[in-house]
Amino acid sequence: MLTEPQTRYVKSGDAHIAYQVVGDGPADLIVVRGYISHVEVAWESPPLAAFYRRLASFCRLILFDKRGTGLSDRVPEDRLPTLEQRMDDVRAVMEADGSERAALLGASEAGPMCLLFAATYPERTLGLLLWGCFARYDWRQGFIGRYWGGDTVDDALDRLEREWGDGGDLAAMAPSVAGDDAARRAWGRAQRLAATPTAARALLRMMLDVDVRPLLPAIRVPVVILHRVGDIAVDVSHSRYMAEHIPGARYVEFPGSDHLPWIGDTEPVVAEIQELVTGSRPEPEPDRVVATVMFVDTPQAVAGGQDAAARVGLAEVVGRHVARFRGDVLGARGHSLGASFDGPARAIRCAEAIVAECDGAGVPCRAGLHTGECEGHEGELRGVALDMAAEILACATPGEVLVSRTVADLVAGARIGFADRGSHTLAAVGDTWRLLAISAGTPPSRSAPDEAAMLFRREGEYWTVAFGGKVVRMRDAKGLGYLARLLRHPHREFHVLDLLVGDAPRANHTTREDGLVAAMPDAGAVLDEPAKHAYRDRIAELETEIEEARRWNDLERTARAEGELDALTRELASAVGLGGRDRRAASDSERARVSVTKAVRGAVRRLEDQHPELGRHLTLAVHTGTFCTYDPDPRAPVSWDA
Repeated sequence: MLTEPQTRYVKSGDAHIAYQVVGDGPADLIVVRGYISHVEVAWESPPLAAFYRRLASFCRLILFDKRGTGLSDRVPEDRLPTLEQRMDDVRAVMEADGSERAALLGASEAGPMCLLFAATYPERTLGLLLWGCFARYDWRQGFIGRYWGGDTVDDALDRLEREWGDGGDLAAMAPSVAGDDAARRAWGRAQRLAATPTAARALLRMMLDVDVRPLLPAIRVPVVILHRVGDIAVDVSHSRYMAEHIPGARYVEFPGSDHLPWIGDTEPVVAEIQELVTGSRPEPEPDRVVATVMFVDTPQAVAGGQDAAARVGLAEVVGRHVARFRGDVLGARGHSLGASFDGPARAIRCAEAIVAECDGAGVPCRAGLHTGECEGHEGELRGVALDMAAEILACATPGEVLVSRTVADLVAGARIGFADRGSHTLAAVGDTWRLLAISAGTPPSRSAPDEAAMLFRREGEYWTVAFGGKVVRMRDAKGLGYLARLLRHPHREFHVLDLLVGDAPRANHTTREDGLVAAMPDAGAVLDEPAKHAYRDRIAELETEIEEARRWNDLERTARAEGELDALTRELASAVGLGGRDRRAASDSERARVSVTKAVRGAVRRLEDQHPELGRHLTLAVHTGTFCTYDPDPRAPVSWDA
């Protein structure tokens, strides 16, 4: 299960707004959900969580609950937020997380507010993505009329209020999964936690009064309008109207009838979002999977002396044992036969069984194995892992099962013995790899039985990471490289400039005296002492003003003072580090500290998403700051192959 990000709060006027930040990409994308949402319940939905993770792979994703819904402050039904207040909530979230400019992805009811935001704050809007939206909602052409029915709006809303929370309207929101009882129950639970029946009715009633059609010609930021042609919840005519009236808008229709963007074929939708946010579309990637690949052959076959009957017999033996060990037979490669497995230990046992049976029949056989990333193409596996396994096979002698070091590392603790066969250059990767043969003896002794199963190894554009018996693959990022260096040297402190420049000397930045790092002079503290005193005096004045305004129930004065107090507090906090120490302006060390810390923490979060156990371990053991270190618990020694 994916670990959900931390929920934080920011004060916007008189309401607390709940928000989350996922990923650390170069551009910010704010998702504004439809009329209800709940930032934490969203992660319980596998399709929605996968959709969010996919977006966060190329940007910094910002999620929030609009006031009145989810974890944000609820509001009286007779004082629902205006579009202006909701815009202020978006700005408050942006300022809380240091976002100066962001793209907005508005879904359904969020469209009008996003349009108003883009028209009002074009300098803060990177672009606008509208999914299944409208400028003015026609209830008869949407799910209020199509699903809830009735002769009038009130008839439809009466039924909505009576049936709220049973998940039945999933038939209009995502008809492709409406027949799934589990999906319907999950949708109903999300509704109940996001809003009460009275609030849901009031929010929809308010939606019917909104009309931003006059704004459309004034939109001057890049706009992409996305809609599924069979959408029941919001008729496609709404998006077509906006596309005709927003200058330069790009309009894309998709097949299907699901209103929820994370249901159905999501990759084309994500591609459009990524192109607007980053300026480039993702290249279509084949399915990728980590597998252990095995190839077997006989010396006679290689020498051209094996007859057809013997080849058929070998294929029968391979097929039988591959099925027994839950593998998949691959197509033949020259004289060799192949198979793939999702577990390296089963692949080894299968290879041993095949070699043993062939030897018993007087037909010597050999096998080569490697674990790596494979690409799926129309049901077939391809990739460097297959090429490496085939080359390893060519290095094996008759009767031998030969494996790469990666395979041996991943089966630590499985009581499989290995004999070193030296290093061999493999043309598939243009590098030298250590190969090992399966031996009948006991496994080589290790200081800890699972040490070698701790891998942090880069192979091309990906990192193979193994911990606690689980293997994951991660696309390369700076933070992973920093982590690898820390893991190679546990308990050693690295200055952030060392991590940035690797092993290269950095005499231009720092000097070393008696083992201590001394940074070159900087421009001094971000705030000097008089400025800090002025900030603190003003903060004290604002706290007094807020207390007085609350006594007189002056909400406007309270909100204004609280806003200034929040801004001053953030500014002062940004200028002062741990223990009250001044942060230095224009310092190489400070810039490096910020860059490395962000990269390392982002890498740990990405790892935690795919491997929660490893994420927890690294969160506790990796410390960042001007000096970074990997400091695991000495009572449980670890040794990484990094």
